[in-house]
Amino acid sequence: MADPRILSGLLLALLLALLLGCWPMAGRAEVVIGIVEDGPLPRPIIPLDTLEREIVGLAGSEFDVRMPVDKRLEGGWTLTGIRAALERQLADPEVDIVITTGLVSSHEAARLGDLPKPVIASIVADMRLQGFPATRDGERLVSGRQNLVYLAHIRTDEDDEAVRQTTIDEAIDIFQDAVGFDHLTILLDDLTIEAIPALARDKPAQVGQRLGVRTTVVPFRDTVDAALAALPEDTDAVLVGPLLELDNETMQALAQGFIERRLPSFAIIGRSELANGLLMTSGGRVEDAVRYSRRLALNVQRILLGDEPGSIDVRITDPQRLAINMRTAEAIGFYPRYAVLMDAEQLFGDELEQGEPLSLADAMTEALRRNLDLAAAKYDPLLAGEATRRARAALFPQLGVGVQAVRIDEDRASPLAQAERSTDAEISGSQVVYSDGARAAWQIAGHLQSAADYGYQAQALDTLQAAASGYLNVLRARALERVQRSNLEVTRTNLELARLRQAIGASGRGDVLRWESQLATDRQNLVASESDRRVALVVFNRVLHRPQNRPFVPTDEDIAQSIALFQDERFRAFIDNAAVWGLF
Repeated sequence: MADPRILSGLLLALLLALLLGCWPMAGRAEVVIGIVEDGPLPRPIIPLDTLEREIVGLAGSEFDVRMPVDKRLEGGWTLTGIRAALERQLADPEVDIVITTGLVSSHEAARLGDLPKPVIASIVADMRLQGFPATRDGERLVSGRQNLVYLAHIRTDEDDEAVRQTTIDEAIDIFQDAVGFDHLTILLDDLTIEAIPALARDKPAQVGQRLGVRTTVVPFRDTVDAALAALPEDTDAVLVGPLLELDNETMQALAQGFIERRLPSFAIIGRSELANGLLMTSGGRVEDAVRYSRRLALNVQRILLGDEPGSIDVRITDPQRLAINMRTAEAIGFYPRYAVLMDAEQLFGDELEQGEPLSLADAMTEALRRNLDLAAAKYDPLLAGEATRRARAALFPQLGVGVQAVRIDEDRASPLAQAERSTDAEISGSQVVYSDGARAAWQIAGHLQSAADYGYQAQALDTLQAAASGYLNVLRARALERVQRSNLEVTRTNLELARLRQAIGASGRGDVLRWESQLATDRQNLVASESDRRVALVVFNRVLHRPQNRPFVPTDEDIAQSIALFQDERFRAFIDNAAVWGLF
């Protein structure tokens, strides 16, 4: 039987562990976060579950953070409804922090006077045009207003000009560089135009003056057909604003309307719009949404730890990189410059370049049937055979038949010497009994015919080898191009990290310059690998007598079957060592 003192000690230790484990949970302060949205979001920029996961994951060990469903309000896509939802959250005693996730709700939050509780405005298009408060605090840019912090998307410039240039300006510059438009139409929803008139009035004017182009703002009202009908006839590019009220089906219909009019389109929201059929964008990567959620989570944590929201840095940089929907580009007949494609992310590009399925065996069979060199070589045995038959004919019996008819003038004819009309017929025959020259010529012609036959067979084998080698060379070139493209993406990521590290003081300018140099090298390598892939494809198509740029896609099953022979143990037995290899 166990010692009672030992049992009591174990029970005491277990009770103490339970108390110590439960004490931090019991001591955490409960924090309720309220959300204000412009309206129901069929296409959210930042899913609320992602935002909640990041906030709880960062501050959950110190605070009992909650985002109840009943504390998530939306304004029904009306200015009155958004203001009512915002005022309701600010007056709710159960809500500790308010986060606005819409463009209009964030704008309205900044327009309020005294805020009774911390407010985080997450969507700001242009802080100056919208009148957001901004104050320099050393190297930081803060709102300077009590209980207000927001996130302003600005360029990564190092001077004061950065405050005036937003990522929207950078996106439009990227669009202009890729397309080269003269008349830009900007499509905005009615709510944005009503709530932020300066954004719809002054921003297009600034863009037009900076780029030297015409700009027109078209409000989206009611239906897609109405919006498309309102586009100016001479517009040559469309900038699509954050039409978050529309679902995916409506956005796809809008994108199809642009395609039918062969208009290049640019999505402000990001890459999610390219899946609906728009042509270009420069932001909105999946990792950007996570990074954005984490920045909001950091602001929540700092507020909970006692920082004044008005003293938190509001700047956030979104790395801009052009992304192109290659299917849409082909549909509207838009072919970007190579310089543009080099730095762009090409969505659905592989689908367009793959071409028809083609196996290795089918490629070799097609080469035998269509190769021009082999087709020309096919006549060599025929010509040699004809020469052999002619040489052999000299050894056969020769039979000659000749007929001659003569008619002369009557005054020149003579009954004794030459008749006026005469006909002569001749039949002759001969047989070569023995001739070294004729027999040697026949034998030589026979050897030449055999050589022509073997030459054709060799040409056929060379054609098969060229087709197989060309097929595998194209696959190898494609693989190397993917490797170089992947290296370029890794270098871009490292360059972005180096710039961020420099911005926060964790590293110097040298690290950035090193990655910029590596980026230039990787671009050169990618150009070279792409050139090798195109050359390999041209060489392969020449063997099969195909159009020189006609692509194909290999089948994995065929590749596996093709290399299965070389993996067979019976084949390996022939190449296992030098002796058996020589015998083989």
